[in-house]
Amino acid sequence: MIEPRPALAIKNAIEHLEKCGDVNLLCGTIMPDHVHLLLVLKEKLSIGQIIGKFKTMTKICLSQYGIHWQRNYFEHRLRADDLASDYARYIFMNPYRSNLVSRESEWPHWLKNSEINFNFMAYLEQGRFPPKAWVKASLEDFGINPQCMGND
Repeated sequence: MIEPRPALAIKNAIEHLEKCGDVNLLCGTIMPDHVHLLLVLKEKLSIGQIIGKFKTMTKICLSQYGIHWQRNYFEHRLRADDLASDYARYIFMNPYRSNLVSRESEWPHWLKNSEINFNFMAYLEQGRFPPKAWVKASLEDFGINPQCMGND
């Protein structure tokens, strides 16, 4: 599981990036050893600059818990024919597919822009929990080309 303070530091850093006009968060999930974010970049900074700023803002808090960012990161830019909702569902499902939480529980570190309703959310049980079939679904089942994704 994730300690509350590092998770809060990550959430606060994302909120700061939004308030500064660097990004718009579509969704994200904070995992014990990495973070998935679906962002819309603004015109001001490159993805590398945004990641550097994000890591700098969270470094001190995370280091107090023995957590350190790795030097590299994986990015995937959505193409015109990619559906943001497919990637959002993949991000939403990450803690369930990693057995960090049962599908009858909510992952507390799921972040979502309140103005966006991804189409997959209509299929959540009780509006909150993933269907059983999604837990073992492949990336292709999510509408995602596995060659475009990182190694988790």
